Amino acid sequence: MSRFKALIACLPLLIVAACGDDDGFTCSLDDATELASSDWPMSRHDRANTGNSNISLGVNAPAAKCIFPDPPDAEPVVGAVADCEEGGDVIASTVIVRDDPDVVDDPERLIFATQSGRVHVLEFTGEEVRLEEEIDLSSPVNTPLLGADGSIFVTETAGATRRFSETGVQEFSASLGADVVIAPNIGLDGVIYTGTAVGIFSAVCPNGAARFASPLGPISVLPAVIPDPNDDERSIVLAGADNGRVQAFGDLRGDILWAFFTAGRLMGSAVVVDELGGQFIVPDSDGRVYAASLLTGRPQRSDGTEILPYRAARCIPSGSLCTTDADCGTAESCIGEAISAAGALGAEHFYVTTRGAMSETGAPLTPGALHAFSLDFHGGGPEWTFPLPAGGQSQSAPLVAIQGTREVVVFGADLGCGDATCDSGAVIAVADGELLWSIPLPDPVGTASPSVRRSDQGGVIYIGTAAGKLYQIQ
Repeated sequence: MSRFKALIACLPLLIVAACGDDDGFTCSLDDATELASSDWPMSRHDRANTGNSNISLGVNAPAAKCIFPDPPDAEPVVGAVADCEEGGDVIASTVIVRDDPDVVDDPERLIFATQSGRVHVLEFTGEEVRLEEEIDLSSPVNTPLLGADGSIFVTETAGATRRFSETGVQEFSASLGADVVIAPNIGLDGVIYTGTAVGIFSAVCPNGAARFASPLGPISVLPAVIPDPNDDERSIVLAGADNGRVQAFGDLRGDILWAFFTAGRLMGSAVVVDELGGQFIVPDSDGRVYAASLLTGRPQRSDGTEILPYRAARCIPSGSLCTTDADCGTAESCIGEAISAAGALGAEHFYVTTRGAMSETGAPLTPGALHAFSLDFHGGGPEWTFPLPAGGQSQSAPLVAIQGTREVVVFGADLGCGDATCDSGAVIAVADGELLWSIPLPDPVGTASPSVRRSDQGGVIYIGTAAGKLYQIQ
């Protein structure tokens, strides 16, 4: 790297400082930690953002109970909610789970952030754990990430990556110089990856120093981390920008390995890795779902066959499924469904939720849906669709669990939505396109996404709401 390029790489990391300066603050891996081996240690479960837990849900329909901020005394009725009387600060992210059996003292914790900048730590019962120092920041916090040593890593919209001990003591704050709207991901060597709204993809070392920073484009897409197939000690980081660019970086210096481009914008989603299929998957905001080779970034398999994108779209005004205008009637147009949440990887399908087809002004034209696309990526539309009722939409990333021999997709949805607001929410479980159960919630879910932990009675699901309530569904 030239001296000029090295200087440019340092500019976004104003507080971290000292690229290439022997007397400055340099990267150290001495205090590195790995991703915790908990049931749900980060926003999309694992470094590959699969959203796949392989946790078995109970066979019976569940009930929901609000466990934060003020759990009710009453127990919930199956299919209904025992609600908190009061709400709190908006929960727009995912609850992460600490349930490591190797942690002897207090291993069971729920950790989540609110839009006021507070990071809460709860017992599984909902009782708040008082930390040595409260984690209370000045701007909204994205979904935290849990390290194997108990470290809590967060990114905040004010533009910093921070590391806290399990007792809440801040260990570093690395300024990135611009807003950050995505959760962090962590490499095999403990380096933390994120990106800014002005377009800098950043790697921060376990001690808070910069490893590299690279221009990419405004970033609202969660990156993925995978082992380097050519080097057991290295990783490859896949990052996406809102402008449709997906790029592979070497984890040591940020070398660009390849780039891939989508036709539409990437907004509020994630790069998901299908390691078994040797491909990454990313949806755009116009309802298209792309895949390409992990090795080359090209939409082509090793045998030369083409990897074709899918599309979730609706004929307007009829609302029937389509992929192009040719699938629609006279005077109708095929409008893509808006995808603004991460997808989830199943054994044979990739699942996405949508807000429905939207007008140019952002008004909903059709209800949203859950779509299942084959991992073969042969083009066309979804293999099956579970539509939401009129006025329903979803910006909640789904998770994949199991029930017996079936794969179950769980996601949050908003109901009674108009141009700007929604009346209520729901948590929905679907298998093979059929409804298993739906739990109504009194408030919209918004961008909060479900997480899950295992228990003796079957999987326990957690989700927050725009009213600042945290629900346990079991």
